[in-house]
Amino acid sequence: MTNAKEIVKYIAMNENESEAINVCEALEGMREDAKIEGEVRKLMKQVIKKVQKGQDCAAIANALEEDELYIHRIVDVVKDHAPEYSEDAIYQELVEKERLL
Repeated sequence: MTNAKEIVKYIAMNENESEAINVCEALEGMREDAKIEGEVRKLMKQVIKKVQKGQDCAAIANALEEDELYIHRIVDVVKDHAPEYSEDAIYQELVEKERLL
């Protein structure tokens, strides 16, 4: 269950002066954000495994059926974090650089 601090933070981040956001909308938005984060993290983990195997961007994009430019941006960040490949650090940098969420 989501705690009250997360709900308040989400409302504050998404509140528009001309419209109020209710708690249900906030929870729905948080669920959607979590879904997107999960999808990005799954793709990121797949890319990390393929980079560790020495595959190039074109091969990774083809195997994952994703846009090569999108995969290239992820690979660049992943390679910056080699050899540790900290998933949290990579994800955080992707979000900051690419505004993925």
